[in-house]
Amino acid sequence: IGQDKEKLLHYISATGRITDFPIHISIQSSSSSGKSAMMETVISLFPPESVEFFSRISGQSLYYMDSLRHKILIIDERNGAEEAEFALRSLMSRSKLSLAVVQKDEDGNCKTVIKEVEGPATVWDSTTHTITEDNRSRVFELSMDESREQTRRIHDRERDLFAPEQWDIQKNHDSILRVHRNAQRLLKPYNVEIPYREWIGFPDNTTRMRRDFKRFLFLIAHIALLHQYQRPIRATSSGTKYLEATADDYACAYELTKEIFKNTYSQLHKDASDLVGVIHREVSKISETEGVHWDDILFNRRDLRGWTDWSEPKVRRSMTELSNMDYVYSIASSRGRGGFRYKLTVTPNEIIVPLNLTHPDEIRRRLKKNVS
Repeated sequence: IGQDKEKLLHYISATGRITDFPIHISIQSSSSSGKSAMMETVISLFPPESVEFFSRISGQSLYYMDSLRHKILIIDERNGAEEAEFALRSLMSRSKLSLAVVQKDEDGNCKTVIKEVEGPATVWDSTTHTITEDNRSRVFELSMDESREQTRRIHDRERDLFAPEQWDIQKNHDSILRVHRNAQRLLKPYNVEIPYREWIGFPDNTTRMRRDFKRFLFLIAHIALLHQYQRPIRATSSGTKYLEATADDYACAYELTKEIFKNTYSQLHKDASDLVGVIHREVSKISETEGVHWDDILFNRRDLRGWTDWSEPKVRRSMTELSNMDYVYSIASSRGRGGFRYKLTVTPNEIIVPLNLTHPDEIRRRLKKNVS
């Protein structure tokens, strides 16, 4: 229930499995937030023969698999796949795996054997821990909605399991899955032209944005592929067939990724960034009530747990990051019990990195001007 953008991005990513340039996704969120449920729900709409779903993989297991070409490889918990980190990165970057191993032949002589696993494969995973920088640059990073409102929506959906009027609706479940799976089997991996590609402005502060821009362009292309039966099929002078991406395809990609890019390019991880916003909101209330400037107000981790309903480990991790980045100033407790009080040193606006991504209205304006 809910999380519509995240579900749609997963669906488009899985659709891109038919191409040679798939899009990979990693979900980072707390335990019980619904990471596995989201991946399982979306992947149920795709042909089973295209999916490889694992709870855990060992370091060498990927090298001994059959072909992963145009498959969707799902690792339920990356925490169980640390040994396979390098193999997963290689699969995402090079679209194949190569392993040199020593084996004995029939005469007992040792020789080197090359094992290769063909890609490309679309890789999804989930984790409760921070994603390493090497992995972050290869995936779209998503997080789950952990708000109380989302919990209430989930509770309402769970109550429906015991409502007789819902049982008849569930009878249509298999037919819905069958339609989606067969529709996916009909898709073909056409080339896609993006006629407005020269007008797409994208952040260029760091080298990882080179990969992000390429991934963004392929997201637009995958959205166009999903609509291939509603679009004219064009051809080059040599007969190569292709589709043309529309401004609506760009608008869809923009809406799906703008928050992802904001979080990705933020100076802080999402939890720490969210916590800054909560702290500033609460100290502003206190400032208005007591007439004290917001950066003179002290608070402790117990206050933070009350303001956020977060667990102590989550609060501690986020406060450690904020302290290391000098966004909060810590003061040792005068009671000598090892506790700390904090004061905020920045406003949320001071940590926001501008997202220099062209707005869809600008693309539409230029296209309209060209037609005119």
